[in-house]
Amino acid sequence: MNSITKTTTTAPIRKISDAFRAGKEEIMIQNIKERIMEAAVYRGIRMAGEDALKAAISYLEDLKRYFPGLALEEVKEIIQDGVRKEYGEFYGLNAGTLYDWTCAYMRSPKREAYVKAIREKMNEGHLLARRNEKSQEEIDAEIIKSIEESYAAFRKMIERKTPVVETPECAISGGVFKKAFPEAFKTMRYPIGHPLFDAGHHREAWLHDHGYTGTLKEIFENAMEDGRDYIVRRVSL
Repeated sequence: MNSITKTTTTAPIRKISDAFRAGKEEIMIQNIKERIMEAAVYRGIRMAGEDALKAAISYLEDLKRYFPGLALEEVKEIIQDGVRKEYGEFYGLNAGTLYDWTCAYMRSPKREAYVKAIREKMNEGHLLARRNEKSQEEIDAEIIKSIEESYAAFRKMIERKTPVVETPECAISGGVFKKAFPEAFKTMRYPIGHPLFDAGHHREAWLHDHGYTGTLKEIFENAMEDGRDYIVRRVSL
């Protein structure tokens, strides 16, 4: 049934109901017909394509009416398991047999395990989404902390009388960064690890948005001239 999911570029098609809403009945019928023909071959049954088509149409009607929540991949599993006698003795292939197999599957531990796995996967996705959702206050706090840490390192560097040299060529040895990110390298004024290193001018832009002017270096120097040991506010570093 996997080919159905590849026929749309909009909402994902995972369940029987999804496929019907997307108007994929004909594709489902053909897929089910193929699964029935494969099952017949497995059991050594000679089955005409017309008979397999009729069974597929009838079975799809049952799926639509009674099992719309079934995933497409489950339908494939039901037919494969049924023909291997996982739902009782095999007495032939027809729409009634497929219906019986589906009812047996819905009561099986395999179905219970499948639903449990899907729910756990969804819960993991929700938890991950919640972890990735940060409020503006949290984002600002992280940026401020980064600014204050850089300013503290800058002050120590000045106190040690370490020269503040703009040397893009020493940003990363071997020129790996330069080759991978040529545009970013052109605007890089300080090596990675330097207190004034500010990839994409991220911290500088934030400060400008909050009323500060000048480069990051000038903002730090002005704060030192004013005798401040912080830029935005005192934070626990």
